[in-house]
Amino acid sequence: TFSFTAGSASAASADASATAAAATATDSGTAAATAAVFGEFASTLVKENVFLLDDALGRLADVKKREAEKADSAAWDALPKKVQTDRERHIDSIRRTAKSFLDLGKASLSALLLLCADRSAGLAFTDVPHRAHKIASMLLKFLRTLCGPECQALNVANREKLGWRPRKMLSDTTELLLSCVGLSAGFVSHLTAADTYELGPLC
Repeated sequence: TFSFTAGSASAASADASATAAAATATDSGTAAATAAVFGEFASTLVKENVFLLDDALGRLADVKKREAEKADSAAWDALPKKVQTDRERHIDSIRRTAKSFLDLGKASLSALLLLCADRSAGLAFTDVPHRAHKIASMLLKFLRTLCGPECQALNVANREKLGWRPRKMLSDTTELLLSCVGLSAGFVSHLTAADTYELGPLC
């Protein structure tokens, strides 16, 4: 009886160990899959943010061009009423599209700020080399664009109504950059590697 009981206990212990090992393997596999999915999401979010900025600024440039046409009162008044109406509708359509891209871009930037404020989530952006390079490139792209002459020229009418607040976007971009550097000291090297600006002509 004693031998049977000991054998049963040994078998039960072995089964428990096997079950625990299987559970651990399952948990590890689930964690790895979750990390991979989140990593893909992180990469996509960064990439889409760049596209949204470019699209928004492109639409704003169109708005600025149409506003300049309308500001030439002599040329505008010479147009037939139907043409004026059609062009005004076109301007309104472009403004709505620009606002949509700006709203999405600001939401994406806010999401990045929120994620990088959490260390475990933020490290997914800064501690994986190819993702760190992507977000570094995005940050430099935003800084150059928002501080550049092209952006400064986009002084369209009713900027607040459009949601075009370049200074706020620049402030958020700077905050995100500082968050990334705070998460990983090595992030500075990714900024350096991503910076392809040529200083030679200025020396």
